[in-house]
Amino acid sequence: MKFLFSFLFAGSIIMKCTSAEPCAGGDSDTFAEIATNPTCILNKCQGDCDSDSNCGPGLTCYERSGNAAGPPGCNGTPENNWDYCYVHSECAGGDSNEYVDIDVSPLGCALSKCQGDCDSDAECGIGSKCWQRSNDDAPGPLQCSSGTPFEDWDYCYKLDDEKCLGSGEMTFSYLVSGTDKCNFASFAEKLDASKSELCTDSGEKILNDLLGSDATDKIKDLCEDAYANTDATSLFSDISNKGFEFDNEYYSGGTFWNYEIETNDGDNNLKDSSARVGRVFREEAQRSIINLPTYLPSFDPEQDGCDMNAAFCCWSQDRQARDNNGNCNTPYDSQCIDKDPGDNANFCYADHSRSSPATHVAGGFSIFGDIQNGEENIEGSIHCHGFAWGDDARDSSSIYKGNNLFFISMYDHMYTRGYVRNAPGSAMCGCAENMAVVTRADCTEIESEEEFKLSYDAGTSVFSVELLRIVDVDFNACNGVDADGNDDNNDLESYYRRLVEEGRASQSNFEKLQKILVGTDAGKCNAAIVEFMEEQGIVQSSTSAATATKGDSKEVKVIDPAYENASEGGDGDMPDAPAEFVKGEFETEEASPEAESGLDELDEDLKVESTTDAENLIMPGDGARSINNDTSTVSEGKCKAYCDRDATTTWEEKCNWVRCKGCDQCDDLN
Repeated sequence: MKFLFSFLFAGSIIMKCTSAEPCAGGDSDTFAEIATNPTCILNKCQGDCDSDSNCGPGLTCYERSGNAAGPPGCNGTPENNWDYCYVHSECAGGDSNEYVDIDVSPLGCALSKCQGDCDSDAECGIGSKCWQRSNDDAPGPLQCSSGTPFEDWDYCYKLDDEKCLGSGEMTFSYLVSGTDKCNFASFAEKLDASKSELCTDSGEKILNDLLGSDATDKIKDLCEDAYANTDATSLFSDISNKGFEFDNEYYSGGTFWNYEIETNDGDNNLKDSSARVGRVFREEAQRSIINLPTYLPSFDPEQDGCDMNAAFCCWSQDRQARDNNGNCNTPYDSQCIDKDPGDNANFCYADHSRSSPATHVAGGFSIFGDIQNGEENIEGSIHCHGFAWGDDARDSSSIYKGNNLFFISMYDHMYTRGYVRNAPGSAMCGCAENMAVVTRADCTEIESEEEFKLSYDAGTSVFSVELLRIVDVDFNACNGVDADGNDDNNDLESYYRRLVEEGRASQSNFEKLQKILVGTDAGKCNAAIVEFMEEQGIVQSSTSAATATKGDSKEVKVIDPAYENASEGGDGDMPDAPAEFVKGEFETEEASPEAESGLDELDEDLKVESTTDAENLIMPGDGARSINNDTSTVSEGKCKAYCDRDATTTWEEKCNWVRCKGCDQCDDLN
């Protein structure tokens, strides 16, 4: 007689003796149902087993639930809820920290750590479980720190390895994607979703254990570094590829992009001469970071950034027909001379000293209101459009502010609509504090989708964040809030108010912006003019005081048809691009030779000669020095700041530029 004994000794030695005979039929590759409580020892692919003790030597009991798949190496259809004995051998490759794709239905082997595709724990090796993923984007087990899981496959992981990450014994890596996701909260949320049930710590505690009490600030620094070190960047100077002088004059309202008008014969076609703008939009602006052009005086005259974290453009002419914007029409020679853009704002006044580095006008002012008679809106049609960004350098509105400037100023309004030229005494585009005072401006905001990789190496205790790719950058009409708390979209002031309410911008900067965008109510423009004139020491006479701020103008309405219906905001409802931009038709657009002709076609009146090589232009932050007001040798009132700032051109060459001839360095050369 044979007996089944189990002895447990100190030291965990288990001895097993068997008394039952093997079941009839022997090992097989086909499912065989012996009994629900077999009295014999089950062979390969026989069932129903309750534990490994029901199976013969070298076999393991494959436990199933319902009609789940049977063990690898057995063919046919298993009985519902029955468990079967099978040969438990590890799949080739063994345990790994890298995702390994074995088979969608692996047969004949048990999956090792980080191998897939498993459907249940039974398909994983001893001491392992199957990590179930619900879709392609769901995370895999954290201990699989290298590679990417395939589609919606599930992977095995080791139970004894899946400890809480705060122990410092785990190397892990995972992806976070979406909008504004590079922050402590997003990473903690991802850890909560990715850790195993064996870890009871929260994702927040795990990060604090790894990084210390200042984990939030460290994550901020890591994210800033990730943005700074990404390869997905584009230089603003490469957009025109015509050098500093051209870019500076363009944003001041000059160059042939602003001055020329197409002829009836098709000469001076805007799409040809600015063909690079269309290509940059398609190939760069939606997939990379374009930095704000702080090398231009309009956007950083003192080398300290835009004071209010806001910028806008105002255009006074329309030079392109057949785009449903403005009143330029054909034939060009008679119907597109001095034509107007869609009117959406009023000029109040321009303080020339605000933008003198860009416009080359040292001082003075221009007034666009009739104070004596209380009239406003006397300047004709103008169109203003801008953007703003949050104080946090990691805010998408700040990261992509150069993209937004490019979209608004070059692509959406010049290239697409044909809006050009500046108001007298003001730059065409610039930081808000450098622009003319106006009633309002339309607004575009950024929505970006990015993919970050968060990694921790237990061996080196290094925690890192990497920006893998910029999935998409969208340009949408701004969602804003008016003074009464109501939704007010496509309005720069209302968008800035929303930034303040969300804690992304300061109240003090908002109040400064309201001095530039004074509002559309009747009389506000003239009131701003009166206040400015008093600051200049010019006071009203008593006879005009009664009518100075009364104002007869009505509230300004947005009549630009492309923006008239942009009331929802934030959902991609910006104006559609013309037909030639539609995918599949890009190849029809080719630049004429004039589009690549450099600075030769700058307005003759400017008499500007540029020898700056755009490819070698050194930007602030890339090694260029900024002007120091305490030590500069630039003669006040004679030499413009950009002459000293451009470190890539010799003074022999720069002294040929009209605005640099007054510099002391040029006197020394004469």
